[in-house]
Amino acid sequence: MPGATDFLSRTMRTVRPLLSVASRPAVVLSLIAGSVLATGAPAQAFNHFTLPLTGGTDFATGFPSCPGAIGPVGIIHDGTNFFADDICNKTTYKFPAGGGAASAATSSQNLVNLDLAVSHGKYYAGTNALPTPIGVYSFDPGTLAVGKLIAAFPQTPYGLIGDPLSNDLYVATGSGIYRIQSPDNSPVVTKVVPAGTFDGIAMTADGQHIWAANRNVDSLQEYGRPTGATAPLQATIHVGRGVDGIAIAKSDAPGGVANNVFVNDNDGTIVRIDTNNGNAVSVVASGGSRGDFATVGPDGCFYVTQSDRVVKLAPCFFQSPTADLSVLQTAPAGAGILQTFSYNILVTNGGPSSATNATLTDTLPTGVTFVSASSGQGSCSQSGGVLTCSLGSMPSGASVTATVAVTAGLLPGTLNNTASVKASEADPNLTNNTSTATTNVGLLPVTAPVATPTPPPPSPTPSPSVLGATFGQGKALPVTGTRLPIGLLGLLGVCLIGVGVATIRRARTPRPAEASSDDHPGEE
Repeated sequence: MPGATDFLSRTMRTVRPLLSVASRPAVVLSLIAGSVLATGAPAQAFNHFTLPLTGGTDFATGFPSCPGAIGPVGIIHDGTNFFADDICNKTTYKFPAGGGAASAATSSQNLVNLDLAVSHGKYYAGTNALPTPIGVYSFDPGTLAVGKLIAAFPQTPYGLIGDPLSNDLYVATGSGIYRIQSPDNSPVVTKVVPAGTFDGIAMTADGQHIWAANRNVDSLQEYGRPTGATAPLQATIHVGRGVDGIAIAKSDAPGGVANNVFVNDNDGTIVRIDTNNGNAVSVVASGGSRGDFATVGPDGCFYVTQSDRVVKLAPCFFQSPTADLSVLQTAPAGAGILQTFSYNILVTNGGPSSATNATLTDTLPTGVTFVSASSGQGSCSQSGGVLTCSLGSMPSGASVTATVAVTAGLLPGTLNNTASVKASEADPNLTNNTSTATTNVGLLPVTAPVATPTPPPPSPTPSPSVLGATFGQGKALPVTGTRLPIGLLGLLGVCLIGVGVATIRRARTPRPAEASSDDHPGEE
């Protein structure tokens, strides 16, 4: 009976089945509910690849494996660290970005035993092993400690994914798919797919499609973005291999694989669903051990779990959350020596995903003195002439303005101020992540308004000086080459002023009248 076999399959996965493990190195295979479960010595992960996949390398190794060959399950890569939890010992491992051996990783037996997710800079975990309710919890990526309960569920929450267009989470459970709105503050839970035993789950980078592994029918199902309380079903593709972890190819992936869907299966295969060819199903990697969840890193690589390891597949053409951050800045065209003026810097997230840990860096020109900095959100600090503004999370379409005040130095010249921006997500367009503003410093102060930058590019042209385009600036002396000592310059200035004053006084003093014979009549 399908319901009974599916229940047995899930029970095998979550309660550590009491199967005997053979002491010999052979592999004992048992078929349960369409999934191949292996016991004994771990199998080599994949030995045959078919295009578009070209290979795979061991990325994280040495995980304990339960009877049934289930080991690492939930995994995430945030660009700085790689996290994996193991269903056998209910332990979460923290690796450096390049992976490594589990024995060398930081670990915590925190009773997390299902999927992991990172969304809008926050970390989440699903578990049914805690003494508290079955559900989704926050967890600390630094200490690996489990935090507060986000939402409890009547059935096990297997798969987790963040919505790239909002702060919402989607949860694949044993009784349907749920959306958690505002998970960090006042969570609102809505059931958007009413029935089904769902496992792995993924969402397209544009946030318009949800792909989920339905174990009841051993198929992958595509749903549209929820309208109201319902996610409309758009396709069901039968796979029949124990569907689980999912990744989606980029929309510009080469070789005809754009937007194709790939599945890490329980039977040691990777399956491709060709969404450009009637959802045709083909095996593109085989010979592996038991697969479970999967993730896509910021590098666009597909990381898949196997019995005792995580494998990084090649090539890396998969969708991960992307945020097109851009920066524009304006500054006065001219300023006088020792005059204070401001840079206005605008950071914009062009999407499609939210940008997390957005950071603005402003390298101030040599010779200026930092006065102050402020931003519309987050905080700014300055050290050694480098200003850093931590802007936090920026939803798609959001903008933040930072204002930086500086004082020009004693010498005329040209000042170039360069600002750049980045976030945790991959950026599809790096050409707009840097902006430079130029200010010419002359001898006299300049009064000129500074335009406020507005997206999209190009940057607004700064307003001209009220004293004229070049008055007080002229051909600014370049801040290069041999410079006269400041003391000598000061002495020269005093001398010039003294000469000027003497000239003016001389011009104003009447010259003595010249004597003539007419002035003294009677004298010979």
